Amino acid sequence: MWAYIEGEYHHNIHRTLAESPLDRWARCSERVCFPEPGVDLEDIFLAEEKRKVHKDRTISLRGKVYEAEAALVGETVILRYDPTTPGQPIQVWFKGNRYDDAKLVDTLANCYVKRERPDETLTTRDQSEPDTATKSDVW
Repeated sequence: MWAYIEGEYHHNIHRTLAESPLDRWARCSERVCFPEPGVDLEDIFLAEEKRKVHKDRTISLRGKVYEAEAALVGETVILRYDPTTPGQPIQVWFKGNRYDDAKLVDTLANCYVKRERPDETLTTRDQSEPDTATKSDVW
């Protein structure tokens, strides 16, 4: 394969390019940028999607539910992830800052989480405001 690519493919005129791939490379190679040393190439090629963080701190992505930081509730964030590894923690970015990675929600553990209950002394409309409606107002 290598002999074919180096010996024939790079030197033959390509129908779409109207020149050989080697000639095209030589003509355009000055615009090629190489990454700086130490750049994480895997990080550069992560997929990105925008999602809104729900009131319960969850984000859905590709059929899975993740949990984000409470400070991001109601905000639209950018999720960065590797689509080839579903279920792995995903990066959460908001206004250029990276927050803790969102992890899959453990539904079993989540059902045991203690949540604040509404106050039992809530008043209803009937108790807080006298009803001044008469039968003629209702009918």
